[in-house]
Amino acid sequence: MIINGEEYYYDATQPKTLKLTNKMFQDFAKADKATGEDVYKRLDIFKELVPDYLDKLFGKGAGDKICGKKHSPLMAMQAFAEIEKEYYEQYARMAQIGADVQTTTVKINGLAK
Repeated sequence: MIINGEEYYYDATQPKTLKLTNKMFQDFAKADKATGEDVYKRLDIFKELVPDYLDKLFGKGAGDKICGKKHSPLMAMQAFAEIEKEYYEQYARMAQIGADVQTTTVKINGLAK
């Protein structure tokens, strides 16, 4: 996947990646709820949380590389959005493949007309 112009391997079905991604979503939701309508605090959340999770997902230094050394909130927001989009796209593909496999298995076993 491409995040802010950088290419990274991201497989949401890998247990470590799945766990980290879900933790990032949960931590962000908690922090976002705690800030309420304070736009400045919300920007700080992106600036602080996203680069840390990028390092955990893609290796040390990924947060700085993607978000910049000063951790631009805009770049962090973009990275978060791209990860979220890829996460849900992968799960949609996986669900479709599962449905296709189930249909094929039913046909092979002669259970379908």
